[in-house]
Parts: sequence; structure tokens; C-alpha cells
Amino acid sequence: MRRITRIDRSIGLLRTRSISQNSYAYRCSACRNQTSSFSTSLRADKESFGERVRRSLFKQAPSTSSDPYTGPSQLPAQETEREFERKERIAAEDAYDYQPAENGKGLETIGGYEGSWGAELDSNYPYKLFIPKVKNSIKATTALHRAIVEVFALKQAGRPLSEISQTEPGEDFTGNVQINPSGSGAILQFLENGSLEQIIKSLAPPKKGKQRRKASLVATSSIDETTEKGAPTQSEEDVAADRSPVDPLHPGPTPKINETAEKGNPTESEEDVAADRSPVDPLKAKAKAQVASWGHSWLQISLEDPVIKFAVVKRTMQLTGKRIPDNVINSSSTVEKLLQHLITPPKPPTLNKALKQDEELLSLPNVSVFKKRITPVDKERNIGRLKVIREEFTSRGLMESQKSGWTGRSRRDEAI
Repeated sequence: MRRITRIDRSIGLLRTRSISQNSYAYRCSACRNQTSSFSTSLRADKESFGERVRRSLFKQAPSTSSDPYTGPSQLPAQETEREFERKERIAAEDAYDYQPAENGKGLETIGGYEGSWGAELDSNYPYKLFIPKVKNSIKATTALHRAIVEVFALKQAGRPLSEISQTEPGEDFTGNVQINPSGSGAILQFLENGSLEQIIKSLAPPKKGKQRRKASLVATSSIDETTEKGAPTQSEEDVAADRSPVDPLHPGPTPKINETAEKGNPTESEEDVAADRSPVDPLKAKAKAQVASWGHSWLQISLEDPVIKFAVVKRTMQLTGKRIPDNVINSSSTVEKLLQHLITPPKPPTLNKALKQDEELLSLPNVSVFKKRITPVDKERNIGRLKVIREEFTSRGLMESQKSGWTGRSRRDEAI
């Protein structure tokens, strides 16, 4: 049978190498194999990898330069800064020119609002308050009508709808404008003195910085021309003659004139007096009449176009000061639905007010309405017997010890 030779393994070669070296009887084979696989020489004694690469490239001894590819540096050598010795800090009181201050005049001030950048900023950009919220239903309806008219006026004039919120709310020119729904959106009908050009001019965006500076320069130049021309000044004699009570044409004594008898006190008309005494506000009545003249057809204008809806909502928030949430914007398909969010429903009347409004109930002789509950103390007070009861409490010494409505300590307000 043929015999297969055994292939030498690396561990066997390592073992034979360790055996060939000086053997130590007091070391085991495992320790001898472990020590032979590590080098005990220092890393500094070995040649670096860079030196070996250089020697293999140049095939000769390396040059004395540490880097053969670069010569001497072209940059000037920087000298190290000198370290100066620190002198001792002299206190202000020990200085030769020290003078104690008697007051704060001339001393540098730190902080404060005057002279700071905040004062300059406020002068250039004055603070503007937020628009107050409109709580009246008539004013909210008027603001929404104004926003609708202005948006469709810009659309009719071919102007971008983004200009509607670039101007601050000014004079309202949409009161005499009738707006009705149509297939294309809405139709504007101008009454009396209203016009499309007037509304577009009121919505013109403010001038930019250069245009504003040019306008200010033109205004200042016109003012300078008027100051140069000037008005003719009067002499001192003419001024003294005007101020003198003596008439130069009639130097004699003039009789005193009763100015009040000639001029008379201005009397108010009967209509003005009646309007002042009337509990009805004439401005509110005028606003209600104006809203009633618009009718209800403009409330059916469609807001399906997102561009028109966004412009209307933005202008409405600017006029009313109310925030319109996203869910209301999405659900508002017509002007009427948007108006329902702007107008807050009135609070229900209290029982006292509801009973007072019932004239039939108040006309009954045996029925009376009070704001608060009537207690036994109130009943005795109405009869006139409470004073006698309190005198009896005083005679028995119970006024100071007892605290109740009978003694007057926690007296309730009269409910009438």
C-alpha cells in the first residue's frame, strides 16, 4: 500500500525554529513558541516606512534633506513675539492727575434709552397698535361689504388682488356701491358720487423709498421758495396802531357796545336738541339704513375661487381685527357663511330682563320684579318694622355679639 507523505504545517515549522534556537530547560514549549513570534527590539531602531520607500525609488542612500521634493521655504521666518513684563496696575486714587468728582456732570453714562439705537429706531419706525376687534354686527357687515367691493373692483380694473392688503384702511368709498352676484363673480353698480377710479386710487400701494424721497424733496423745495419770497412785514408803528384801543379816525371816547346783544348767543335748532335727547344713536340708525339698502343679494356671492376668497379673507381680517380660522375659510363657500362667523350671536337675556320686557306681566297690580331674592330682612325693611327690631337688639346688647342681616352687620343691598 502506497504511503502518503504528510504536509508540513506552519505550526511545525515554527516549532522546529524554536527548537533550533537556544533552548531553555525551564521554559515550556508554549512559552517558547509565543516569545518567538514577537519582536523585542525598539521601534526607533527600525527603518521607517518612508525611508524604505525613498531608498527603493532612488536606489541610493537618501539625501540629507528631509523632503527631496521641496527646497528651502520662500516664506519669511516669523520671529517669536517678545514677552513683556506686566507692570503693576496703579489704582485711580494713586494717579498724579486724579481729582475726585463732586457731582455726576461730565461723567460717561452707560445704559439708558436716550441716545441708544432704540430711540433712532422708534423715530424711523413708530409703533403701531393692533387693529381693535369689531364687536358690532353692523360694523362687521359693513367691513365685509367693503372687502367684497374692493376685491371685485381690483379684479374689474385688471389689477393684482395682492394690492388689497398693502394699504392701511382709510376712508370708505364703498358705501354707495351696489354689488350683485353674476356668472363671472359679481357686478358693481356705482350710485351717486361713487366711481371705480376712486376706489382703485384708495387701494394704491404706498410709495417706495426712492419715490418717497423724491416727493419729500419736491415738498421741501416748494417750502424754500415760499420762505424766500416771504410776506411783507409791517412796521412797528403799524403794529402799535393796530393794538391800540383808540381809533385814529375818531380819537374821542367811543361808547361801549354790548357785543352779546348784537351777535346773540348761538341757539341750537329744535332738531339738534331732540337728537341729543333721543336715546337712539343717529350714526347707528344711519349705518343700519345703509346696510338695509344693500339688500340680501350680495350675501349669495360665491367664494369658490381660492384667489378671491384669500383676498376677501385677508382684507376682512385687516378691517375687523378678527382672526378667521382655516376651517371657517374652507367651509365658507358664500359671503353669507363667512358673515355668520364674523357676527357673534347676542347673549340670551337674563330672567330679570326677560320679565321686564313682558309688559302684560308688569301691568298686574300684585306682581313686582326684583333683581335679587327678597329675604325676610328685606320684607321687614319695606314694611318699616326693621328699625324697631334693631332697637330691641340694642337694648338687649345683641348688636355687637350677633352678626346677621337683622343687626346690619352683613346687610344686603336693596333689590329694586
